[in-house]
Amino acid sequence: MKKFTSLVFLSLFFSSLFAFTPTIWTVGDGTLGNPYQISNADELAYLAQQVNMGSNYLGVEFILTADIDLANSPWTPIGNSVSSFSGHFNGDAHVIKNVKIDASASDCQALFGHIYGATISNLGLENGEVKGKTNVAGLVGLAESSSVITNCYNTLHISGVEHVGGLVGKADNSTIHQSFNTGSVFATTGEMFKNVGGITGYLRGGTIEDCFNSGAISTDSNFLIGGLAGMAEAGATIVNSYNIGTVLGVATSEVGALVGRFQQEAAGTSTITACYFDKQLLPNAKCIDSCHNDNGGVITLTDTLAHNTTDLTNLAGPFGSFVLTPGLYPQNGFWTTSDVAKLAISPITFPVAENVDSVRNAFTVNTDNGVVWSCNNPHAVIVGTAGTISTMCDGPESAIFTATLNSATKTVMAELKNTYPKYVQSANLTDTRYICPSDLPYVVTPTVTYTQTDFDTANDTIKELVTFQTIHGCDSIVDLTTILRAAPTMEMLTEDHNVISGNTTTIQFLLRGIPPYTYTFNNNGVAIPAAGVMNPVVTFNVGAGDYYLDALSDVYCTALPSGLQDTLHIGTVTEVQVVLAPTSNGTIVDTNPAIVSNGVNVKSYRITPAEGYYLSALERGSTDVKNSVRAENGQLIYSFIPTSDVELRAIFAKAPAWTGGMSAPIGNLAGDTLLIYITDELAWVANQANTGTQTFLNKHLILMNDLDLGGVYNPVTTGWSGQEWSPIGKLALANRFKGDFDGNGHELSNLYIKQDLDYLGLFGVIGSEATVKNLAIVSGSISGRNQIGNFAGLNAGKLMHCYNMSEIEKGGENVGGLVGRNDGTIKQAYNVGIIYKSTDYAGGIAGLNTGVIDSVYNAGDVNAAGDILGAFAGKNEATGSITNAYFDYQMCATTAVGTNLGTATVVARKTSEMYNIAMFTSDPVNWLCGASVYPQLVGLDGTDAALASVAPIMLKEATADTGIEDVRKVTQNFTVSTVNGSKWSSSNNDWVALAAGNATVTLKCESDKTIILTDSVNNAYKKVQIKLPKLSKFEAGTIDTKNDTTCFGSTNNKIDDVTSPTGGDSKYDYMWIQINAATPTDRDTIYNTVKEFVPTETVPGTYNFERWVKDNTCQLSYIQSAGLWTLVILENFTAGEIEATNDTICGVGAPKTIGSITDAAEGDKNITYRWKQDDVVIASTNTATYTPTETVAGEYVYTREAKDGRCNTWTKSTGDYRLVIYPVFNPGEIAATNDTVCDGVAPKIINSITDATTGFNTTYIWKCNDTIIAGAAAKAFTPPTGMVPGTYTYKRWVTDDKCQLGDTVQSTGAWTLVVYAPFVAGEIQAIDTVLCASDVVPEITEVTAATGGDTNIEYRWLMNGAEIAGATAATLTPDPATMTANVAYEFVRQVKDGRCAPWTNSTGKATMKIYAPFDPGAVVAMNDTLCFTTADGFYDMVLGSATPATGGDGKIEYRWRMRCDWAKAVIDNSGETPVTVLVDTTSYAVIGNALATETYQFVRANVLNARFPMTFTFIREAKDTLCSGGWQASTDTVRYIMSDHRATTRNVYICQDDFPFNYTYTYSYDSHTEDVRFFEDGQTFLMNDFTSYGCDYKVTLRAVLCKTPVVEVTQIAPICETESTMQFEISTLAGVPNRYKLMFDDRAKAQGFVDVDYTAIPLDSVIVITKPAAAHAGTYKVFVQFMDARSQYGCESVVDTLVMSISVDGYLHTKWNDIIFVDNQEANEQPAPSESLKFNSYQWYRNGEKIEGATQQFYQQTGGLSGTYYVVLTTTEGLVYRSCDKVCVLAQTGSDVRIKVYPVPARPHETLMVELPFDELQLSAGYLEVFNSQGMKVYQTNQITEYTSMPAMVVQGVYLVRFTATNGQQYISKFIVE
Repeated sequence: MKKFTSLVFLSLFFSSLFAFTPTIWTVGDGTLGNPYQISNADELAYLAQQVNMGSNYLGVEFILTADIDLANSPWTPIGNSVSSFSGHFNGDAHVIKNVKIDASASDCQALFGHIYGATISNLGLENGEVKGKTNVAGLVGLAESSSVITNCYNTLHISGVEHVGGLVGKADNSTIHQSFNTGSVFATTGEMFKNVGGITGYLRGGTIEDCFNSGAISTDSNFLIGGLAGMAEAGATIVNSYNIGTVLGVATSEVGALVGRFQQEAAGTSTITACYFDKQLLPNAKCIDSCHNDNGGVITLTDTLAHNTTDLTNLAGPFGSFVLTPGLYPQNGFWTTSDVAKLAISPITFPVAENVDSVRNAFTVNTDNGVVWSCNNPHAVIVGTAGTISTMCDGPESAIFTATLNSATKTVMAELKNTYPKYVQSANLTDTRYICPSDLPYVVTPTVTYTQTDFDTANDTIKELVTFQTIHGCDSIVDLTTILRAAPTMEMLTEDHNVISGNTTTIQFLLRGIPPYTYTFNNNGVAIPAAGVMNPVVTFNVGAGDYYLDALSDVYCTALPSGLQDTLHIGTVTEVQVVLAPTSNGTIVDTNPAIVSNGVNVKSYRITPAEGYYLSALERGSTDVKNSVRAENGQLIYSFIPTSDVELRAIFAKAPAWTGGMSAPIGNLAGDTLLIYITDELAWVANQANTGTQTFLNKHLILMNDLDLGGVYNPVTTGWSGQEWSPIGKLALANRFKGDFDGNGHELSNLYIKQDLDYLGLFGVIGSEATVKNLAIVSGSISGRNQIGNFAGLNAGKLMHCYNMSEIEKGGENVGGLVGRNDGTIKQAYNVGIIYKSTDYAGGIAGLNTGVIDSVYNAGDVNAAGDILGAFAGKNEATGSITNAYFDYQMCATTAVGTNLGTATVVARKTSEMYNIAMFTSDPVNWLCGASVYPQLVGLDGTDAALASVAPIMLKEATADTGIEDVRKVTQNFTVSTVNGSKWSSSNNDWVALAAGNATVTLKCESDKTIILTDSVNNAYKKVQIKLPKLSKFEAGTIDTKNDTTCFGSTNNKIDDVTSPTGGDSKYDYMWIQINAATPTDRDTIYNTVKEFVPTETVPGTYNFERWVKDNTCQLSYIQSAGLWTLVILENFTAGEIEATNDTICGVGAPKTIGSITDAAEGDKNITYRWKQDDVVIASTNTATYTPTETVAGEYVYTREAKDGRCNTWTKSTGDYRLVIYPVFNPGEIAATNDTVCDGVAPKIINSITDATTGFNTTYIWKCNDTIIAGAAAKAFTPPTGMVPGTYTYKRWVTDDKCQLGDTVQSTGAWTLVVYAPFVAGEIQAIDTVLCASDVVPEITEVTAATGGDTNIEYRWLMNGAEIAGATAATLTPDPATMTANVAYEFVRQVKDGRCAPWTNSTGKATMKIYAPFDPGAVVAMNDTLCFTTADGFYDMVLGSATPATGGDGKIEYRWRMRCDWAKAVIDNSGETPVTVLVDTTSYAVIGNALATETYQFVRANVLNARFPMTFTFIREAKDTLCSGGWQASTDTVRYIMSDHRATTRNVYICQDDFPFNYTYTYSYDSHTEDVRFFEDGQTFLMNDFTSYGCDYKVTLRAVLCKTPVVEVTQIAPICETESTMQFEISTLAGVPNRYKLMFDDRAKAQGFVDVDYTAIPLDSVIVITKPAAAHAGTYKVFVQFMDARSQYGCESVVDTLVMSISVDGYLHTKWNDIIFVDNQEANEQPAPSESLKFNSYQWYRNGEKIEGATQQFYQQTGGLSGTYYVVLTTTEGLVYRSCDKVCVLAQTGSDVRIKVYPVPARPHETLMVELPFDELQLSAGYLEVFNSQGMKVYQTNQITEYTSMPAMVVQGVYLVRFTATNGQQYISKFIVE
């Protein structure tokens, strides 16, 4: 029983793994002729279940008889990591559809997870998805051990981590044949060397043949990725296959159109033959990314090509088993009728010169087989088979070409580039136009006209992009330069502009307005010719005096005057000094530190207070000159004319809270810019406007600090007091504010106004000319009458980029969160402040709107006494426009606009929908959107106040049983946002209690309640007001009174609720009371919390029921609901009982009467009977008893049924009466055909030929060899499997216990079974040996013999898998004659018998390899006598190899040995190491490692000082590691006899001043000396040294004059202070210098330079001097001297003086894109040498060339800086410095270049490529960002190349990609994932 229970449990367990009901196959027996038939998903699931439980079905046949739809239900693969399928599965041309496997963390995921030695054929997979980890594919996850996949295809989408393929994840020694894949395959998050491929991810030692892939293969990680296989190795073969699917990886992937990596790293060969890919679909792909072969491995690539589409669709053939049809890709020959196959081979053909990355011209598509093509881009039109590309004005566009055939589709993505310029700036889209004053207004295009107001000054230039119509109807933007001509002027460009120091100086003049004027510049009557360029800069040496510009005429504007045009006076100066005192909380900077002044020139200083501070005083000496400070370009500037040395001190103070004072802003009040640092200054602005003093028209007011406006909030009383603010501006036109107020990203707090006046707010009235922007009001309260808003009572101008948190406490008409009335523009703004009270026309943005409101939202509540209020405006007049507007209707529970007469596009959203509004996420310049908070304004974001302003409360949203709540009525618990440090508090914790972001709401019975919720972020806060309603009066409701009568045992009916309880807290408790009608005082209380009740009473009787109700707040005691329910339960009905004594008749007899023990009773007492025989009603039997009339042999059952008139249908009476009539007894017959089985094979069943005919309880008994078999009680019997070998006889016996009465009778027949012993193949000796040729080959002996089976044992032996002829014995001695040397052989014995076992490998195997005989080879014999003649003392002797050493184990080593009869011979192989000195003249010594080779071209002997004659003898030796037995000498030797035969000339080098010169010659053979004397250059002496073996040795001494070296040395290039070495180039003018020395002056040595004594001149003639780390910029002297060291005493040159230049670093800066300048201030702050680096002279250079006239502190390059710049600087002390180079690149503009993302659209998980067409400089520091449609950044990288890959986006939608180049320019593109 336990075993049975376990099996049931396992079956249930494995069934639970499947989404199907595994059902066993009912047709077939698994043989080849009768395979198991699988016709549905349940039967396929049964195969998976059984395989995963351990059944591998080795050799079992399966066939698919119908297409199967798995309906996207989760599929469990057939086989897993531990269990595999080993059978044969024939799909029979059927398809399995809608496969779904989602197991990203599991291995072996596919239809078949794991197969081992299996075959899968003729099967298609369509529609679906497979997700897994390792070994992931559509058909097979892991295929091993010679598995074969034939005629299969896959369209499923595959994704995994390792070994990911379209058909097979990993194919290990398996074959994939005549199959294809069209599904996409994606691999992610892999490590290096993981793999993904179209057919298989990993092909190891297997074969891909006649296959193709058209699916997209991609990865986002370091994968090996290929169109056919990601990785192929270990004897892999790929033949007759092709790929047309895209293959895309990341920069570190190995990507191949066919194979990512192909390798063979062990002995063997991996081969690719006749494999192709379509290079027009994969334009940048390689066939194979990389090949690796080591350790004897061989890789063969044959006919592996990249074809264009036309060639690949028109192959000449044959091509494997493919069907070749002109115009189509090669077709799989099996699936010729499949729509998927037809579609896969249908090409789109682009012109040969084009590909999918660049489609410009007409193309064709193939429509054979009914294929239909279309394109999503309107510029690509397909009609029939012809496709055309129309002109595009917007630049390159992506296109998706889609082919369909019935329900099958495929896509091809391409880039259309048939474009013309539109919105593009380039060299051929520029224009320059001169216009005269008389030309104004000047019409450029119908939409562009210039007037005088467009030009700031005369001779002004306007540069802008103007749209013109160009070719092909494309609008192009032209870079138009328009210049207004005017009379010429001159301007001095030095710092003081009109003075010089001393008598004369060099001054630059800018002559504006030139040309087209011609002119002369007159200096005391001396004419200077014109430069001839526009606005030239000219340089003159001038003194004090008057200078004149004399213009002749304007060749363009003839109406302009001629003659004297401008004058300039230059005075003289005397130097004074201004000292800047140290400051804190701010800075003061000299803007022109190099300028001196004598009471004429102006000095200027830039003053910058720190954030939160202002300039309190500016002391010049003892005088406060603060009132002389002016505002300029948003900065404080102080200028004065110094007349003597003076100290300038800036004093800064903290900006205070306002106390009601006012003071004018610092700066030039008459100027156009005012900087506001403190509230007193803002109050002064209000006073100026309100008194009519000035309206600030055309003035710019810039807020420089956050300001406290003086109001005080009491959190206890929630009231305001303190300093009241007076609004800026009044209604009268003369009092309106008309300036430009820039909040500069700052905040105003504590705005408090409580006045019974109109037009209240920060501004009373903003005039139509005014702009208020970049400002936040973060706290405050306003009470007043009409026209009230926190920013303005009335706005007629522009209010932009602002937000409000302040409150309106009380107002009348036209009250708004931002403005009371808007007649102007409000844009990019939001309000979260509350309007507590108003009458009519109240709105969250404006009370009344007649103007424009755009790009705004409101999350502040609006209350009004009247009914004209709205979330945005109380009223929107006919002229009013509200667009791109959103409000949180849970926070502002009202309509968008109270009364709308104009245009209002407003979207009401609940809180959770306000976070990432597309309008705002698509505008990242102005809006910043984030998760779970409202949008912020860029520039006003991130502060405590801003974070508090956007933190929401999340009231209850709609559910199935409740509606959405808003702040006007809150009844349910809610949450608050605690992100960004928000801390919330409640004004009454009894009603609303806050804890950890959760708000608990408690409603009361007595009254409503208003609660203030406060969000605090540090010191900033926001308030939200919510209202909680009181609970209504409690009513108990009514129950139903229809009553109920039920039969005993029936279910009672429900007591319905007629009127539900109402009021109270809605948390009702119910109590039901049951009353027995017979005893009314019997009241049972039933506590049941449901309002409708089903009585549970079952005892017959009459009962009444009441309902009582209470709640937990308002009605604390139960009260009764109206109504009373009555229930009547009838008595139980019983059908009675009949006799069950039964009756048995053997033969013929009369049946007995069936009596009634008890009759039927109760119910409604109307009783009726009927009788049944074997459940069939017997007619006319309505009595309580019955007598059977049956006489035919058989068994019969009789029953009685009864019923009443109401409660029961026919009910069976208790008891069954059984009548049995038996036939004559017969024991029957069994089969006697007998059986013979092998061990472990199931015996056949012993069938019953004739069943026994017996009486009651027939019993079968089986005996084996006359022994009863326990438990064998069936009519047939199957002998058990696994019986002990032997012969068994089986017989059957029969009896019964009625008629036969237990006597047994044997059935006819007997069955004989013979069981053979288990077959065992035995074991052979395990040998693994390597033999030399001389070794004896050992015998492979038998360890154990083969036994069992039918005992007819046969043997055969295999050598490397091939049968050895005649080897049929149990042992084997291999014949070496049949074995090839150096080849490893594996010997396996196989055994079989005549019946039970096929050829089976014996245990153990032998491995042998025999090496070839070892032969040390031979050298080239030589015996030569030589006379030594080389002058350098070296002689080369050739050592040649006649034949190499061969045989043995192949690991051959060589060595050369030599002996010489002169012990001092030295082997010097041209510097090779080690050098060997021979000390043994009688034996051979080994030459160094350099000669350990088979052959050596020559050995070089140093015999310069040898004793001649001498003999060199060389021998070569070789060995291997196993067979040679040590070193063996090669045949022959090499011998050289050498004698001296030199007639040499020896130069004696003599300096020109050393003649006459005495020289001593020493003879070589005996060392005696002889003196000679030289008197002149070229004089010679002949010295006869000796004669030996016919070789004369003569030496001629010759005097050679050494000239004194003359050398020119120049520094190659100056170096910067940050560089470490400097280089000097040597040019020899005379002599032969070969040594140099360096001597530094004291100034250089002080910097750390150290003298260098004579050292060799480098071969490249470049002297390198190391700069000490501490050496500063400057010029230093070094003295250099050269020597010709060939002479005995050396010939020295004169000492030359060099100047070393170290350039200064960090001084050059650029401004805009056309000015480069020297920052003297920064220079003075550099670590510097003792002298001050204060410059007063400049000369600029560009690309190494001097820029004529560029001699001032800055240089302006017309058209923009481009090139390498430096400047030569002269200090006030006269020292000259050179700056380091600065490379400037003219930045490309955003309209010049487009970035491209592909593929578009992309699929989820598909890797994307971004093409960035920029130079290396712009890419070097660039970065890439990706944003989703909500504006959230989802990806960023700074790993940038021209083609940058980025990971797939998982979520579908529209994405924005932004590239920021090195120069800061940004480029944007979009792409879609779908």
